[in-house]
Amino acid sequence: MVLSRYCYFFTSSTGVNLGYSSRTNSFIELTPHVFNHLKDGSQSKTPLNLAILDEESSNILTSQGFIGSATSDEDFIHESQFITQAVQHNKSKLNLVLVPSLNCNFACPYCFETDKRARYMTPSVVEKLISFIRDNEGKSNIDLKWYGGEPLMSLSVINSILDRLNIEKDVKIQKHSIITNGYLFNEEAISLFKKYPLDIIQITLDGQKERHNHLRSLKKSLKPTFDIIVSNIKNIVRELTTTKIHIRVNIDKTNLDDFFIVKEFIETEVGSSNIIVYPGIIRLENDSLVSHKNP
Repeated sequence: MVLSRYCYFFTSSTGVNLGYSSRTNSFIELTPHVFNHLKDGSQSKTPLNLAILDEESSNILTSQGFIGSATSDEDFIHESQFITQAVQHNKSKLNLVLVPSLNCNFACPYCFETDKRARYMTPSVVEKLISFIRDNEGKSNIDLKWYGGEPLMSLSVINSILDRLNIEKDVKIQKHSIITNGYLFNEEAISLFKKYPLDIIQITLDGQKERHNHLRSLKKSLKPTFDIIVSNIKNIVRELTTTKIHIRVNIDKTNLDDFFIVKEFIETEVGSSNIIVYPGIIRLENDSLVSHKNP
């Protein structure tokens, strides 16, 4: 058994020893002895001695993707590539990621789309889209995802496309989702998605309230957004009862504990089995290695 190269080990600001596996998107709390051994092993080029692990620990670490056979990581890559290729070349299914608007109402300092123009999908593009779908072999098995910018800034375009697809007799949306910042998920949006139900809504929070409001304020007024987003999540839970809500909590080295705090807050404040809260690991890839200004 060997240690996967897709795992990371760190200590939270409250002193909790944690491991994260990107293969399974899993966090695990570790005893100091196991944590130190695995962390040292992840930083060393020499083989890791896993014989020190008891059977229970070994089974847990294996099931969560931290350790495996010598070929586990390569098998994971090949499996992921196979699934990706199979999906891309499967003509019986049509995967659509639609961007009704490149505009966004947030002023996130780390945004990689800051230089993009505030463009919206035009009626002529909508017509070409409908024609493309109508002529596609996978039109009866569509996986439709709304993306942006902020897609809800162009709710009328989303409405128009869904209305057009609804009257196409051979067109069927099998999976329907949206990635949104959640601020504009108002009564009008809820009304539309009652008519055309969503399977999944993904909403991002940038940590606890103060940090989130500092990083994800409104573009023009710089007003805070956290409370309105949480209120909208409550409305979604109440009104769109079959829709799953995936709440991504952005974390980096400066706010490791925020995931657990926000997760507990959402579970207490909203309390729905339709909500999944998970961490989004922010990696610094710009020249200055800075993702944002600290609050």
